[in-house]
Amino acid sequence: SDKDYCIYPDPNELVYVYNNGETGNVTTPPLQACQGDCDTDNDCDVGLVCFQRSGTTAVYGCTGSGISGKDYCHVPPPPTEPPTKAPTPICLEIGEDCSQSAESDCCSGVCVDGTTCG
Repeated sequence: SDKDYCIYPDPNELVYVYNNGETGNVTTPPLQACQGDCDTDNDCDVGLVCFQRSGTTAVYGCTGSGISGKDYCHVPPPPTEPPTKAPTPICLEIGEDCSQSAESDCCSGVCVDGTTCG
């Protein structure tokens, strides 16, 4: 009953590989996603960024809490889309053609006979 087993870890689990701040070893292979300890984006593999955190702040795209105060490489979150602007309302003045517009588009009066703002 005293047996050891190999398991496949969760690929998104935070894993502490080495303390980059203490070793300063630039020959260490770049860290993969959810691996630490990184100090800059240069410590991470291509396309990954180093998330500087305090305590056990959650790391985007990774699970677990890792080691408190250690920084981890991760895939950056997608950029947020700016809010869409509401369409500018059409404002037709008196005498303008309103045949292709809604009656409410006449800002100074109503669409007379379905052709002209009046």
